[in-house]
Amino acid sequence: MELFLGVDPMSQYDAAALPMIYSFTDKPDFTPYTAVTAPTVTATVSDPVVKPGQTVTITGKVTNSGGAPLSGAKVALKGPAGWSTTHSGQASLDTLAPGASTTVSWKVDVPASAPHGQQLFTVDTAYPINGRLTGSQQATVAAVVPDPHVATVPQAFVANFSSNTVTAVDLSTGKPEVDIPVGASPGAVVVSPDRTRAFVANQGSNTVSVIDVAADAVVATIPVGKVPDGLAVSPVSKTLWVSDNGEQSVQPIDIATATAGAKVTVGHSPGSVAMSPDGSTLYVGSSADHTVTPVDTANHTEGTPIPISGKASGLAFGHDGKTLGSADTVSPLDLATGKLGNPMHAGNGTFDQVVSPDGSTMYLADSNSNTVTPLDLNTGTAKPAMAAAATVAGVAVSPDGSTVYAAAAGANQLVPVSVATGKADAPIRGAASRSPWRTPRR
Repeated sequence: MELFLGVDPMSQYDAAALPMIYSFTDKPDFTPYTAVTAPTVTATVSDPVVKPGQTVTITGKVTNSGGAPLSGAKVALKGPAGWSTTHSGQASLDTLAPGASTTVSWKVDVPASAPHGQQLFTVDTAYPINGRLTGSQQATVAAVVPDPHVATVPQAFVANFSSNTVTAVDLSTGKPEVDIPVGASPGAVVVSPDRTRAFVANQGSNTVSVIDVAADAVVATIPVGKVPDGLAVSPVSKTLWVSDNGEQSVQPIDIATATAGAKVTVGHSPGSVAMSPDGSTLYVGSSADHTVTPVDTANHTEGTPIPISGKASGLAFGHDGKTLGSADTVSPLDLATGKLGNPMHAGNGTFDQVVSPDGSTMYLADSNSNTVTPLDLNTGTAKPAMAAAATVAGVAVSPDGSTVYAAAAGANQLVPVSVATGKADAPIRGAASRSPWRTPRR
């Protein structure tokens, strides 16, 4: 840089460095070469919830995502000390044609003295880029020896979009318990009404992860449409609905069999969803169309879209099932006519909402002002905003209604806020999400 500016070197390192001119040439190299695309690697375990002395199978799948054959790749399994496998070291893979896949499996013995908690296994695939460089792609899967204590504590499940994990937080102590590996770019998280399962929408891998809340372990991964966004569970915990933001559709998932059903076409860019209290209708917010579309959950049919003001995100019902919150406004919704009343405004940049257990208050997460705004649903007036932390992206409320939990993505925190005082308590660090959801477990 000093050469360009015509000044002396500014440090001893600058003086010792070669001039940048040597990085260029007037004779370009036109020798053909083949670009190497990194393979896609996934990992699964035959039984994610294990017992000491049990044997499980871990399978790695390698897919050639490029347009040229992939040769010379090797795969290995990395796991915790004391967990023996059928073979160690690297296994060489045959040449994979473009789009082709192969699998490698390992038998893993759970030690008789295995401690409670999560153990991580990584399928590591090394592949040659050229004669001198080697690339690496990895996939991680967890096996969990359940801790009986986990089933007795109240927890929050917080999706970490950038790290592909969900953090289980012990709300009685305010401490994170474990980071649960899920799919790529997890966003929305919901818990079934029977409090046995948590569901995670993985936007980057087009899947939904199913978490056993008594073990804090992923027990199923369900393929769905492109960019799963919103999630809602039927009141009887039999069906999960997911909106596919990239496909203009929603689809049901049978929770018992962990299988996705046929898609129902809705508006463009479907995101947030809300289930009517009786479970008969799913309301789907379409941010591109500024509409909310009702879907008959029994017949799987689309109703007439309802125009709204705002972004149609963060949908939430009031206690009477006739008040629907959406983005910067909350509007009374007549379920019989499908018409919205006069909107009630609260916040400036609302991203998510949740209704108090008694149905009297809707809490709106305001990412612009880093606050949570309570809205009185009986009077339609906003109460003073409660300070939270940077970039409030999600909100949840405790079953007794005394505490609001704000996910502060900008601060990597889950912030408890006292409803009585409107003040934030000590933040829970290491947990940040677009949508935190709490499941009480006694």
